[in-house]
Amino acid sequence: MKQENFSTGEPRPAKRKSRKAKARRRRRIALWIVGILAVLLLSASAVGLYYFKLWRSGAWHPSPELKQTVRSIADHTMLARDVRAIKGDLKTIGACIDQGDAEGAAKARGELQRDITKTKNCLSSPFWLMMRTVPGLGQDLGTAREALNVLQDADAQLLDSFIPYALQHPLSGLSTEDGIRTDVLLPYLDYLEQHSAEIEALSLRMNELDFGFLDGLTGQPGASEQIAGLFEAAGSMHQYVPALRALLGNGEDRLYIFAAQNTSEIRASGGFPGSIGLIRIRNGLFSISDFQSVYNVFAQATPGAAQLTDVEARLFSGRMSLSWDSDFCPDFERVASIWAMAYEARNGEKVDGVISGTPAIIQRLLSFLGSVTLSDGTELNGENATRVLGHDLYFQYLGANQSYNAATLVDSLFAESAAKTLELLLDQVNMSTMPNLLGFFQRSINDRTMMVWLADETEQSYIRAAGWNAGILTAPEEPKIGVYFNSTYASKMAWFLNIDTQLGEAQRNEDGSCSYDLTVRFTNVITDEERRQASGYILGGTGGITGNLYIFAPAGGSISDMSASNDRQLGTEVYEGLQLGYLIETTVFADSPLEIRCRITTAPGVDAVPGFIITPTMQDYR
Repeated sequence: MKQENFSTGEPRPAKRKSRKAKARRRRRIALWIVGILAVLLLSASAVGLYYFKLWRSGAWHPSPELKQTVRSIADHTMLARDVRAIKGDLKTIGACIDQGDAEGAAKARGELQRDITKTKNCLSSPFWLMMRTVPGLGQDLGTAREALNVLQDADAQLLDSFIPYALQHPLSGLSTEDGIRTDVLLPYLDYLEQHSAEIEALSLRMNELDFGFLDGLTGQPGASEQIAGLFEAAGSMHQYVPALRALLGNGEDRLYIFAAQNTSEIRASGGFPGSIGLIRIRNGLFSISDFQSVYNVFAQATPGAAQLTDVEARLFSGRMSLSWDSDFCPDFERVASIWAMAYEARNGEKVDGVISGTPAIIQRLLSFLGSVTLSDGTELNGENATRVLGHDLYFQYLGANQSYNAATLVDSLFAESAAKTLELLLDQVNMSTMPNLLGFFQRSINDRTMMVWLADETEQSYIRAAGWNAGILTAPEEPKIGVYFNSTYASKMAWFLNIDTQLGEAQRNEDGSCSYDLTVRFTNVITDEERRQASGYILGGTGGITGNLYIFAPAGGSISDMSASNDRQLGTEVYEGLQLGYLIETTVFADSPLEIRCRITTAPGVDAVPGFIITPTMQDYR
């Protein structure tokens, strides 16, 4: 009930709270706030310390979203513009060298130096210094700074001398209407030798860097990797200089055979050499003649000077007596020397070397050169060339409803594809295509889709040292298992052949050697539809892939405990000092893969796990 003021009759106001009570209330609220903040601070510190320890241990990284946010910020700052400017400067320098523009190259180099400095200054700004404290991003930014250091050192150690050297030996004269000037290229091999130490050191530094952050700024993934790839290629090239110098003729006239091998008719050293071109170097000019059928270029019988052995007759079914069938032998040095003899016997002209290539090299070249169109309107490019040449043309012209007369047309298109691709290559050899060309060459040599032999034994020793010879002998301490297949029945079935290997765990022996259980699986992947569409010209007469298979032990090692899933007994032999197991005239049917199981043992004291040398199939191009 309200109290009344008796003098006025109005309600009496409530008694005011004391100042002390209000003060106590404020202190309680402040204590609550301080307590809550303390708990939050302690929690944040604990969480922060937890994640800091995780980061230091490598167990935590910033989310992709966080990194993308920072990259987005970077993309709209001077950093992105500076990085793109550096890439543009390098491109301009290359173009000026190609054009022989000394003034333009010097100006572009000055711009490069300024842009590198600007970019380093940008990375030293407060914002980017703060960003370097963000876990994970600090590594990206550190990589960017080290990449700039490498470019700065490359400018001082290489560009300073290379630009005037390149202008003194202009690449503008490299490609002519008649071919390539080898005398323009040879001076660059001298430069590689003179500066090999600097190039290799810079290459090693570049190889240690991850360029994802920088490429994100340029908007062109792989841009920085291209620069790194150029360093890597140049850094490794010095060891190949003697081989390259020999291959380019070293200032002398040369005649090389180029064998376009058809892997649809697979051979241990590639495929049937259906088309042959001649490469000539005369007065420093490298040119390639029109391709012709092998039957018009080689003598049919293998010359007696080749001295075929009884072992070769047994292993390769006597086929090496025909010169073009010499590639039944897996040792390309042996094959190439016989092809050279067969050419000389028919044409009376000395051969200085042999180069071979399968359709895979055409596709690899076109992947960075562009495309070519054959006379029948077929386009070959970096995506389809191997399939077109190894499969599509046969089914188009020699399918179930076609006549055998079309075989000549298909052979001419095969030769035309090699000729036009090489012409395109000659037209585009310059500074900008050189990194791609070097990468192509090394990859093709590594998987035996391209092989090289030089007649001069000293020069061939350089080829061996570079690893380009495609022989079967390797050092025992670098063990290689050889797996080869020879198609012995006239067909194009090798397009459908897969060769897969599985090597077991090492088992140490008392003499220090290691043994491995090996399974090699040969598979025929032709479909029922393809079988219905194909003619006898494609299929042959067996309904499968018929041929000889070989498994070579590593140098100094052995092969044992061999068995085949078709219950055939494998033969054993020693060829060029290597033990091997083999099957003659065996057929791989579509519904019945053939598995060979055996035990491979390395040379005593060899710990290295064996690698493989395998007849190149087309299973990666279907």
